[in-house]
Amino acid sequence: MEDLQKSFPTQRQAEMDSYKREIAVLRENNVQSAINEKTALKVIWKHSVRLTQQVESNKADYIKIVIAFVVVMTIGFVCKIPTEIGT
Repeated sequence: MEDLQKSFPTQRQAEMDSYKREIAVLRENNVQSAINEKTALKVIWKHSVRLTQQVESNKADYIKIVIAFVVVMTIGFVCKIPTEIGT
């Protein structure tokens, strides 16, 4: 009985130390997960911004093409009128 009473505090302390180590590991994993999540969100945000810029750039390119087409058609129409008048 005396041995049991002497070993109980030691066992209890060993359990507490084990729990503390487990909590420390879980806390570290939690911190690492939070860091990974923030990093992933930053990467996604940067990718989204880049894609938005590409879309805007493509829109500008299409507008330039349409404007150039209209200018060429207008020049072609204007240049064709005098030749028809002269004939």
